[in-house]
Amino acid sequence: MTSTRTAPTLAEALGFRISRVARLRRQQWARQLQTLDLTTGEAAVLRALVEAPGIALRPLTRLLGSEVMKVRRSVDALERRGLVRTAADPDDQRLRTLWLTADGRTAARRVQAIVDENEAVLAQVLGDRGYRDLMRLLDRLEPALLADDADDPTTTTAR
Repeated sequence: MTSTRTAPTLAEALGFRISRVARLRRQQWARQLQTLDLTTGEAAVLRALVEAPGIALRPLTRLLGSEVMKVRRSVDALERRGLVRTAADPDDQRLRTLWLTADGRTAARRVQAIVDENEAVLAQVLGDRGYRDLMRLLDRLEPALLADDADDPTTTTAR
Protein backbone atom coordinates (compact mmCIF):
# COMPACT_ATOMS: atom_id res chain seq x y z
CA MET A 1 0.00 0.00 0.00
CA THR A 2 1.44 3.36 -0.96
CA SER A 3 0.86 6.52 0.99
CA THR A 4 -0.72 9.47 -0.75
CA ARG A 5 0.41 11.82 1.99
CA THR A 6 2.54 14.65 0.62
CA ALA A 7 5.53 16.07 2.40
CA PRO A 8 4.50 18.90 4.74
CA THR A 9 5.42 22.44 3.90
CA LEU A 10 7.73 24.23 6.29
CA ALA A 11 4.81 25.80 8.13
CA GLU A 12 3.05 22.41 8.32
CA ALA A 13 6.04 20.46 9.67
CA LEU A 14 5.48 19.59 13.32
CA GLY A 15 9.15 19.91 14.31
CA PHE A 16 9.35 23.38 12.77
CA ARG A 17 6.15 24.48 14.48
CA ILE A 18 7.30 23.18 17.87
CA SER A 19 10.65 24.96 17.45
CA ARG A 20 8.98 28.20 16.42
CA VAL A 21 6.50 28.16 19.32
CA ALA A 22 9.29 27.30 21.78
CA ARG A 23 11.45 30.14 20.45
CA LEU A 24 8.60 32.64 20.72
CA ARG A 25 7.83 31.45 24.25
CA ARG A 26 11.52 31.71 25.30
CA GLN A 27 11.72 35.25 23.90
CA GLN A 28 8.56 36.28 25.74
CA TRP A 29 9.83 34.66 28.96
CA ALA A 30 13.20 36.44 28.66
CA ARG A 31 11.44 39.81 28.23
CA GLN A 32 9.26 39.17 31.27
CA LEU A 33 12.26 38.22 33.39
CA GLN A 34 14.07 41.44 32.46
CA THR A 35 11.66 43.20 34.83
CA LEU A 36 13.23 41.11 37.63
CA ASP A 37 16.77 41.52 36.28
CA LEU A 38 17.03 37.75 35.78
CA THR A 39 18.02 35.55 32.88
CA THR A 40 15.98 32.52 31.90
CA GLY A 41 18.72 30.27 33.29
CA GLU A 42 18.76 32.11 36.61
CA ALA A 43 14.96 31.89 36.87
CA ALA A 44 15.13 28.16 36.17
CA VAL A 45 17.66 27.70 38.98
CA LEU A 46 15.50 29.67 41.42
CA ARG A 47 12.43 27.60 40.53
CA ALA A 48 14.38 24.35 40.82
CA LEU A 49 15.75 25.29 44.24
CA VAL A 50 12.21 25.86 45.48
CA GLU A 51 11.36 22.30 44.41
CA ALA A 52 14.69 20.73 45.43
CA PRO A 53 16.40 22.74 48.19
CA GLY A 54 19.90 21.54 48.96
CA ILE A 55 20.44 19.94 45.57
CA ALA A 56 24.01 19.67 44.22
CA LEU A 57 25.09 21.10 40.85
CA ARG A 58 25.07 17.90 38.75
CA PRO A 59 21.62 16.74 39.88
CA LEU A 60 20.37 20.31 39.35
CA THR A 61 21.77 20.25 35.82
CA ARG A 62 19.95 16.97 35.13
CA LEU A 63 16.74 18.35 36.61
CA LEU A 64 16.96 21.38 34.31
CA GLY A 65 18.02 19.33 31.27
CA SER A 66 20.86 21.76 30.71
CA GLU A 67 24.64 21.85 30.58
CA VAL A 68 26.85 21.99 33.68
CA MET A 69 28.71 25.16 32.65
CA LYS A 70 25.49 27.04 31.85
CA VAL A 71 23.96 26.09 35.18
CA ARG A 72 27.22 26.92 36.98
CA ARG A 73 27.20 30.44 35.43
CA SER A 74 23.61 30.99 36.55
CA VAL A 75 24.35 29.72 40.07
CA ASP A 76 27.45 31.91 40.31
CA ALA A 77 25.50 34.99 39.20
CA LEU A 78 22.73 34.27 41.70
CA GLU A 79 25.27 33.71 44.46
CA ARG A 80 27.00 37.04 43.69
CA ARG A 81 23.60 38.75 43.99
CA GLY A 82 22.91 37.07 47.33
CA LEU A 83 19.98 35.01 46.03
CA VAL A 84 21.66 31.60 46.40
CA ARG A 85 24.15 30.25 48.92
CA THR A 86 26.22 27.10 48.86
CA ALA A 87 27.00 24.76 51.72
CA ALA A 88 29.00 21.59 52.13
CA ASP A 89 27.00 18.39 51.73
CA PRO A 90 26.88 16.76 55.18
CA ASP A 91 27.29 13.30 53.60
CA ASP A 92 30.12 14.24 51.24
CA GLN A 93 32.20 17.32 52.09
CA ARG A 94 33.50 17.45 48.50
CA LEU A 95 30.02 18.31 47.22
CA ARG A 96 28.40 21.72 47.50
CA THR A 97 24.66 21.98 47.99
CA LEU A 98 22.60 24.93 46.78
CA TRP A 99 20.08 26.86 48.84
CA LEU A 100 17.92 29.94 48.34
CA THR A 101 18.56 32.86 50.64
CA ALA A 102 15.67 34.95 51.98
CA ASP A 103 16.13 37.32 49.02
CA GLY A 104 16.30 34.29 46.73
CA ARG A 105 12.97 33.01 48.05
CA THR A 106 11.44 36.43 47.39
CA ALA A 107 12.83 36.43 43.84
CA ALA A 108 11.54 32.88 43.32
CA ARG A 109 8.04 33.95 44.40
CA ARG A 110 8.16 36.80 41.87
CA VAL A 111 9.24 34.38 39.15
CA GLN A 112 6.45 31.99 40.15
CA ALA A 113 3.89 34.79 39.89
CA ILE A 114 4.93 35.34 36.25
CA VAL A 115 4.83 31.58 35.63
CA ASP A 116 1.32 31.37 37.09
CA GLU A 117 0.17 34.26 34.91
CA ASN A 118 1.68 32.67 31.80
CA GLU A 119 0.12 29.28 32.55
CA ALA A 120 -3.28 30.92 32.99
CA VAL A 121 -2.94 32.62 29.59
CA LEU A 122 -1.91 29.35 27.93
CA ALA A 123 -4.84 27.54 29.55
CA GLN A 124 -7.18 30.26 28.36
CA VAL A 125 -5.86 30.11 24.79
CA LEU A 126 -5.92 26.30 24.63
CA GLY A 127 -8.94 25.68 26.83
CA ASP A 128 -8.79 23.28 29.76
CA ARG A 129 -9.03 20.16 27.61
CA GLY A 130 -6.53 21.44 25.04
CA TYR A 131 -4.08 22.33 27.82
CA ARG A 132 -4.37 18.86 29.37
CA ASP A 133 -4.09 17.17 25.95
CA LEU A 134 -0.99 19.15 25.04
CA MET A 135 0.64 18.33 28.37
CA ARG A 136 -0.16 14.64 27.83
CA LEU A 137 1.33 14.71 24.33
CA LEU A 138 4.45 16.49 25.56
CA ASP A 139 4.75 13.82 28.28
CA ARG A 140 4.96 11.26 25.45
CA LEU A 141 7.21 13.28 23.16
CA GLU A 142 9.88 14.45 25.62
CA PRO A 143 11.04 10.98 26.76
CA ALA A 144 11.26 9.85 23.14
CA LEU A 145 13.47 12.81 22.27
CA LEU A 146 15.57 12.28 25.40
CA ALA A 147 16.07 8.63 24.44
CA ASP A 148 17.32 9.72 21.00
CA ASP A 149 19.62 12.22 22.71
CA ALA A 150 21.07 9.54 24.99
CA ASP A 151 22.19 7.61 21.90
CA ASP A 152 23.91 10.66 20.40
CA PRO A 153 27.50 11.11 21.67
CA THR A 154 27.53 14.76 20.54
CA THR A 155 24.91 15.89 23.05
CA THR A 156 26.21 17.85 26.00
CA THR A 157 23.38 17.86 28.52
CA ALA A 158 24.09 16.23 31.86
CA ARG A 159 22.91 12.67 32.20
